[in-house]
Amino acid sequence: MRSGVKSKRIIQPNRRNATVLRQLCELIPTHLVPKLARETGVDLKERTFSCCSHVVTMLYAQISHAWSLNDVCDALRLHITALFGIRAARPPARNTLSHANKVRDCALAERLFWGTLKDLQSKFSGFCRRPNGRKSLTWRFRRAINVVDSTTIQLLATCMSWAKHRRRKAAAKCHMRLNLQNGLPKVSAPRILSDALVELTNEASRKDYPGVLRRVTAMVEIDGKEREMVFLINNVGWAASTVCDLYQCRWSIETFFKELKQTMQLVDFLGQSANAVRWQVWTALLVQMLLRFQAWQSRWAHNFTRLVTYLRAALWLERDLYSLLKRCGTADGHFGWLGSPEQAWLPGFDQNPVGQQA
Repeated sequence: MRSGVKSKRIIQPNRRNATVLRQLCELIPTHLVPKLARETGVDLKERTFSCCSHVVTMLYAQISHAWSLNDVCDALRLHITALFGIRAARPPARNTLSHANKVRDCALAERLFWGTLKDLQSKFSGFCRRPNGRKSLTWRFRRAINVVDSTTIQLLATCMSWAKHRRRKAAAKCHMRLNLQNGLPKVSAPRILSDALVELTNEASRKDYPGVLRRVTAMVEIDGKEREMVFLINNVGWAASTVCDLYQCRWSIETFFKELKQTMQLVDFLGQSANAVRWQVWTALLVQMLLRFQAWQSRWAHNFTRLVTYLRAALWLERDLYSLLKRCGTADGHFGWLGSPEQAWLPGFDQNPVGQQA
């Protein structure tokens, strides 16, 4: 070493007698999967391939970005000892995994998502509220503000006739409600042109809503350009600028969809049936929630894509996950946080979360 030059000591993450994949799966309550299997009747269809093994397999398929059934099954066989340490999970055969995705009720994956989210929020009150101390627009309101939108997941028309989207295309449409209280990008203040109270003049429309409406006209910035937009609402208490801000915040759900499709495996599906596709969509949401919890807990300072790729390479390492994330990278940064899904459904599903009544 040359005189006057200090060498930087590289501190390795702490060792732990558990793989990174196991530590992620331990965030799911131990009793939850067997309980949901009994409630949905999935336990009656399992033989050698248990429900816990099925869930762990699907979680691994999402994080590893596996392209096919063979990719998942072959990789899990290579780590059969470490896999058994995750609640006695066993690697499936190709046909076994395909059959499980087809016949086992995907309501198990849906309820598992909501149950795990509820458990994490009850144990860690700061999770999914205001990440990293950043302020959001929702501090103005005493109620929860949500945005609703849908995204299209492309499928193969040749082998998925149930998902007909257009004449020669197939797709599944996923509807989602996003809670804005979880953090939003900063928006610019709009220019209010007019704010007036109006009534509907059409006889049929007035019969449906005889009350007074509010018509707000403002210049809103969209894609870097200002556009004149008109908003018709029934709330007369909010400021006109708040109405425009809420519209701009709606685009955060588009960012959420983009992030979900880029980081999770929602391009190549491990089955052709509608049930198999729903299994993969719900496990993708579950994996994203678990990773975002780890980012929140470790105060991850980089973007979410880097977190996913980093953990993908470290799945089978026996290192403490918290210290592993704390020692990642050399430069400080700011984590662009997104809201968590309050609701997601496919056509034919109930549009209310499981266990709640409309």
